[in-house]
Amino acid sequence: MKKQISVKKIQRIFCAAALLFSGLSAAFASVYTPRYLLTTKYNKDQVRQALILNQQWVPFPAYGDRAGWDAFLGEKKGAFIQAGEKKLDYTWRVIKATDYLEYERSGARLDGDKSANLSALASLLMAELAEGKGRFLDPIINGIYVFSESTSWANTAHNPLQKSRRAIQAWDDPVFDLTAGTTSNLLSWTYYYLHDALDQVDPEISRRLYHELKRRILDVFLTNDSFWWMVRGKESHTNNWTPWCNYNALNAFMLLENDPDRLADAVWLSMQSVDQFLNSCQEDGACEEGSSYWDRAAGSAYDYLDVLSLATGGKITLLGHPMIRDLGEYIARSYVGNGWVVNFADASARGGGSPDLIYRFGKDVDSEVLKGYAASLYRPESLLSSGADFYRTLAAQAVRKELAAQDPVFEHPAYTWYPDTDVCYLTDEDGLFVAVKGGYNNESHNHNDCGTLSCYVNTIPLLIDVGVGTYTRQTFSRERYTIWTMQSDYHNVPKINGVSQRFGDQYKASGSAFDPARMTWSTDISKAYPEEARVRKWVRSCTLKDKQLTIKDNFILDKAIAPNVINFMTWGNVDISTPGVIRLAAKGQEALLRYDPRQFSAGVETKELTDTRLSRVWGPQVYRVSLTAKSLKVKGSYVFTVTPSTEPMDALTERVFDTAKAQMILMDSRLGDHQMPRTLDEKGQFVPSDLNWWCSGFYPGSLWYVWKYTGDPLVRQLAEKNTLRLDGIKHVARDHDIGFQINCSFGNALRLTGEERWAEPVVTAANALAKRFTPATGVIRSWNSKGRNGDWRYPVIIDNMMNLELLMEGWRLSGVDSLKAIAMTHANTTMQHHFRPDYTTFHVVDYDPVTGAVRHQQTAQGYSDASAWARGQAWGLYGYTMMADKTGDASYLAQAHAIAAMLMSRLPADGVPYWDLDAPDIPNALRDASAGAIIASALVKLSQLTTDPGLAGSYLDQARLTVRTLASPEYLAPVGENGNFLLRHSVGSLPGNSEVDVPLSYADYYFLEALLRLKGMIQ
Repeated sequence: MKKQISVKKIQRIFCAAALLFSGLSAAFASVYTPRYLLTTKYNKDQVRQALILNQQWVPFPAYGDRAGWDAFLGEKKGAFIQAGEKKLDYTWRVIKATDYLEYERSGARLDGDKSANLSALASLLMAELAEGKGRFLDPIINGIYVFSESTSWANTAHNPLQKSRRAIQAWDDPVFDLTAGTTSNLLSWTYYYLHDALDQVDPEISRRLYHELKRRILDVFLTNDSFWWMVRGKESHTNNWTPWCNYNALNAFMLLENDPDRLADAVWLSMQSVDQFLNSCQEDGACEEGSSYWDRAAGSAYDYLDVLSLATGGKITLLGHPMIRDLGEYIARSYVGNGWVVNFADASARGGGSPDLIYRFGKDVDSEVLKGYAASLYRPESLLSSGADFYRTLAAQAVRKELAAQDPVFEHPAYTWYPDTDVCYLTDEDGLFVAVKGGYNNESHNHNDCGTLSCYVNTIPLLIDVGVGTYTRQTFSRERYTIWTMQSDYHNVPKINGVSQRFGDQYKASGSAFDPARMTWSTDISKAYPEEARVRKWVRSCTLKDKQLTIKDNFILDKAIAPNVINFMTWGNVDISTPGVIRLAAKGQEALLRYDPRQFSAGVETKELTDTRLSRVWGPQVYRVSLTAKSLKVKGSYVFTVTPSTEPMDALTERVFDTAKAQMILMDSRLGDHQMPRTLDEKGQFVPSDLNWWCSGFYPGSLWYVWKYTGDPLVRQLAEKNTLRLDGIKHVARDHDIGFQINCSFGNALRLTGEERWAEPVVTAANALAKRFTPATGVIRSWNSKGRNGDWRYPVIIDNMMNLELLMEGWRLSGVDSLKAIAMTHANTTMQHHFRPDYTTFHVVDYDPVTGAVRHQQTAQGYSDASAWARGQAWGLYGYTMMADKTGDASYLAQAHAIAAMLMSRLPADGVPYWDLDAPDIPNALRDASAGAIIASALVKLSQLTTDPGLAGSYLDQARLTVRTLASPEYLAPVGENGNFLLRHSVGSLPGNSEVDVPLSYADYYFLEALLRLKGMIQ
């Protein structure tokens, strides 16, 4: 049974909430700077004369301009129509009175149905504009009436802004809040574009729509000064509500109002209000509310100024003012990478902004920073739809082509210091990014966090700001600071003498300073604590230098009452088992947080995240690491360091297989029934192969590896399907590559599942391959071609060592000894004739088919006949390691050791070989990821065959180094890119200008194999 509370108590609650809500956006006087950028530059008469009447300012095609819409939407026209078609049968949601009452009863904000209705109407409207045939009009009319009949357009939490302070909307006291404004934006554009078409159905439809917009928005804006965001008749600090609501009001008036005096009155009022927002902004351009509020703070301010400029033919504008540019660039500088942003206050740690909005902003304020940053976020497949914010959707289409053509260049500066907002970002070239803040504890959407910091390693946050959970009544009430995410104890700040920071203007940092020469930021946070903390001075400094973040706390207390506690928030995995060292790990990145174990004892508290707004970002829990001082001191110094450590192999493997799974599932969707992946061409277009191509077994083999790691049944299904496609080639050995084709597909299926049904193709193919062997030569013929100048008679390539595994598997399964004998004879002959004294190998050896004499020793795919073609060396290492494992023959093991020693002495520092170890343009020569992956996999196996622990360790170290490089962003492609191959930068045949610096399916295969071998999951 729900608890009943009296009306008077409810009114007191909402009055308190309203007071605190305005208080959360209020600040001490030094923050407010009465610039009045708009209303001192222009007067009302200038505005009246400049306004373009009768909607002639609209820069988008008219509804009936079919050619205009085709050109405007371009290739995205069909996508917009398809999105609308999905809403043709949409069931419009009813927003119940109890949805509003629930806010009073439990504090829950039930606005999902309202958002769904807005989204549906926006999709339908855009589809109708794109198609222009009237097909979407009926559901649009239904939507218009749903909104018209709804008593409130406001958010369920905002109806208490009405006179009654209650949750049920009074029919004669409309609330103009963020949601009502956004609704008016969409409905005003609906009226503008469709009122003539609606009149052909029934004039009452557009008449009703205009009436509701006028009653709820236009008249309220002109006559009701009660809403705090309007800031009329007084100077006051504001937040994102002010530009956002005024932007929506400006849209509505410019689309609906044609009385010049009434229109001028409204625009002038909006300019006065937006001036108040700009007065509240810091001169440095930072967004006090945090980066995820930028979109509706600075972003809406830009939208407002953009529409104002259009509505006045560019005569009333601030877009050239440097402060506006600085407000825009904050979002770029606050972006850490890979979807992570600096977050303070109620902002989320995930985001980055809308590329279309950011590009428009950058274009209009002439910021290369913003334009380049926007292009780095842009994805061509996106619709660039802003949903109910219909102006943004239209404006985005207007710049799509420019955005797509923009060079996506954005790099963080070494530092960004916002002295007015008291926020500083520090970066280095080794992947460390640090964000620190001073500030005060009554900022907009405040958390008690003076002196907090966030630390990122290769874009991944390790010392974190948790953010805020789902908004409820409690969030904006006097109970706000009972929520743990708001408290200083759950930020990266100290608890002094057992006392936490408090909320209020007077609780603030002071003396903040940044020294760019030393890359050091510092502030005194003593005033952020109440008197009972007995703290006279507490200076926190953060220095980024020599690949390390150093945090220092120097303090003086009046009296030491209780142990000081230094808190650090983190996620992922945390290990405090080693005194003095805290190991932090998340998303494949790791860092060591070091402290003095003589000063502190460490503890960890787990905070379970049941709120999806938090768990979507951080997972099921976060952790608070608390370092508790072992002694009481009135004066002292604490030092902590954060040093990135190498990504744990487990995390790296997880990351790679997550990517591989996604890429290979996408790859399957692009293949025909008789196709396998091969590579990309010089234009980046996908190139498949037929089933007979020598690489056809690598993709199904890779799928088996991904299934082995993930256990995903869909991957298993795809592995089986693509393996069975190759069943028909088991009988025909056109060349030696039947080993690659069958052993990597059916062989992997057999080894990883243990199911006997996969064995027959392996045995059949082994017998087919054995037919290419002749006793006279002692080797299996690789190609039937005559090669150079038609002179080859019996060519054998080093690659053939790899296909001996098929023979060994066929022998194991069938017991036919001749298969093993052929494999060993081939390996012995190759050892004799393919290798030079330094254990490098030729690519091709041509034999006399009758006498078995060596006719030529050549290199077809390397730099020269005398050079060490990298992949050839890799095939040799892998082949003899495999033969040593399958036969136990010591000569094969010795050969593998010798090849490994040669390779390890000639590999670059990062472990990925140049395409030819003797390429003349080293160090500028192309790398070959495929050769690196093959070598790494072979070295892991070789480490298991040697009895020398030191040698085994060196092989593993080399393999891990290569794998780490291949798992870096330089080589590992993001999901959806690189033609859905995993690795970039392989070389097929540079002399033949074939497959040069492209992805190759076998690079992916041996990379995954190397990881599984390192993990111990396969032999």
